[in-house]
Amino acid sequence: MFDYEKFGRRTRQWSWRWRYILLPSFVLLSVWMLRQTQVLALEGNVPYSQNGVELPTFFTPFTCDPRTLPQRVRMIRRTHEDYVLLGHGFSDVITDYNWDTQGNDGWENDLTRQMKLYLNAIEALEPSRAIFIDLGANIGTHMLHLASRGYETHGFEPAYANYVLTHCSLAFSDITGLVRFNHFGLGDKVQSVCMSSVSGNMGDTTVATTRQCGTTERANMDTLDNYHHKFLWGRKVALLKIDIQGSEIAALQHGKTLFDSDNAPEVVMLEYEPISIRAEGYDPPELIKYFEQRDYSIWHFGSSPFGSVTPEYANGTSVAWKESDLYTFDDAEGGIGYFNLVAIKRPWKMKAENAGYKFTGGTLMRS
Repeated sequence: MFDYEKFGRRTRQWSWRWRYILLPSFVLLSVWMLRQTQVLALEGNVPYSQNGVELPTFFTPFTCDPRTLPQRVRMIRRTHEDYVLLGHGFSDVITDYNWDTQGNDGWENDLTRQMKLYLNAIEALEPSRAIFIDLGANIGTHMLHLASRGYETHGFEPAYANYVLTHCSLAFSDITGLVRFNHFGLGDKVQSVCMSSVSGNMGDTTVATTRQCGTTERANMDTLDNYHHKFLWGRKVALLKIDIQGSEIAALQHGKTLFDSDNAPEVVMLEYEPISIRAEGYDPPELIKYFEQRDYSIWHFGSSPFGSVTPEYANGTSVAWKESDLYTFDDAEGGIGYFNLVAIKRPWKMKAENAGYKFTGGTLMRS
């Protein structure tokens, strides 16, 4: 005969036991889901868009889904550094360079060290000015180093292949400082464009003329004016690095609200590529004039990358750009196509020299 009373008693006992099992599990699941929501909220921030164009922007703490990475990736552990740098698995100029030097010698490392010297000097003279902007971050060579040193960093990289590597480098390196990484570029207007790159050099990614492109080749563009108003309004910028393959004038002309204010960067490091600038429809001297009109002095940074640049082109107002000089920059004639400049605010340079800092041309010497 079935014992209904015994069955009811056992059922009540197990119902209580299940409560003790399920309730903690539910609480743990709720906490986990809340944590994931917080991480996404922290990393994704409020969705940013302009004129209907989505502009993906992320900030610390970063997360990385390994499934977004390409099948072949090189992990570069920088000597004496506390971060990792992910590079392309295929032959690529910047990845190969970082792989070969491992953070020791070479031009890019000299540039990083010089940026760090400038940032230290600027912050020492004006503690409230400590923001670094990397416009054209590539795989994060400079951005990762300076972010790991605690500088507030704003990086921009529109090329998807470079963006994925840099984003995951930030996550794997456990960067905890104030870092905002933007998967879009800055130009003359808000738009969606197709990108193309030269084989073996993802750093030479430029806007393509075609209207048809795949998802990974499509990139969105904002303006520096918009970004400044949204994220940097009233903030003092210390240093800007800009390397965007001839589109510098387009980006800077639409960044005047920053550059015409007291918050403009004291130092700007840039590549000067007359051929690329002309290909984008601009006149190379306009890039030099942009800075000179805003009280910057222009210096050829570091040693000359080619011997045919004469001394009168080394600093100040005369930087090679004329038609007669173009052979110097023509790869077909054996040139390298560019050289590096540094623009320094004249009042800041004078202030730094009065404080005891030494300069050789545009190079800040170790104090």
